[in-house]
Amino acid sequence: MSRNDNFLPHWLVKTGQLQTVASVFWPQPDNGYGASERSLVSIGEEGHLSIVQTRPQDWQPGQRIVLLVHGLTGSELSTHPVRLAQHFARRGVLAIRMNMRGCGPGAGLAKGIYHSGRSEDTRAVLEWISQRFPGSPITQIGISLGGNATLKMAAEFSKNHPKWLEGVVSVAAPIDLNASSHRISSPRNRLFDFYFANHLVKHVQQQSQLHPDKVPALPKSFRSGKISLARFDDLYVAPVSGFKSGLHYYEMCSSLPLLDSIRCRHLLLASEDDPVIPVETYRTLPQNPHRELLITRKGGHAGYISQKLDPEYGRFWMDRLIVEWVMRV
Repeated sequence: MSRNDNFLPHWLVKTGQLQTVASVFWPQPDNGYGASERSLVSIGEEGHLSIVQTRPQDWQPGQRIVLLVHGLTGSELSTHPVRLAQHFARRGVLAIRMNMRGCGPGAGLAKGIYHSGRSEDTRAVLEWISQRFPGSPITQIGISLGGNATLKMAAEFSKNHPKWLEGVVSVAAPIDLNASSHRISSPRNRLFDFYFANHLVKHVQQQSQLHPDKVPALPKSFRSGKISLARFDDLYVAPVSGFKSGLHYYEMCSSLPLLDSIRCRHLLLASEDDPVIPVETYRTLPQNPHRELLITRKGGHAGYISQKLDPEYGRFWMDRLIVEWVMRV
């Protein structure tokens, strides 16, 4: 484990809560690198996932690729994957942003809903990439919920780890879903709790009306009033996804017990003032020759809006960190 205090938060957003909110609304750079191309990836009888490529003009098969996986309530249009795709394209890397099932342009293309344990979906996209671009080293980068799915996917390869998966990165991943659920349901984080839960309720309502054959309807009790994320997981996510309860879902889908099975280099980035993810879950990790664990004092939940202005990466401190880590090999 390493502790990094090089990150200094912007004076307007010094707390973890403010960093978390500001990361969504802070002005985003638009570098305009690369051409976009959309594809559909089959997940068998379950349907398809929608992905979009940002390809540098001079990129050739065999060169580096990154797969970017968004977080809860996100899509390919979320700020973190959009920014990172542009930065990687500027460095000559083919950047692919996936929509987890039912998200963004992928709405209505697959049965069921996305959740923190959908490692099979990211694996399907990875295998599609490896078959279409043989010889290209691939790094998968997951933000928050996408980070847990990324780590779980890498761990499930275990001894059968493919050579083309060079590494994985997680940012603010809820590696212990039960601990994260307790953290977000605390009184000080109630606004985050209601925001995420009610966003998901509206999303499911809309998708079940448009695609009733793919997305089961919500229980009637969810259709009015505010609910918690834990209750949504227990009464909807769990039964729809084949789990006995919310706790069973958390136990089966947390990447924490699996992390020592990862056979490729992996970077885990977490912040002590994250209002959603308890950093204590990271401190229990034993040392691993493949792992780089970086815990910062500040940063919020995948915020990292810096006091210092980077000429290439703007105020987004983590963007340089991730790009440089991937390009180090």
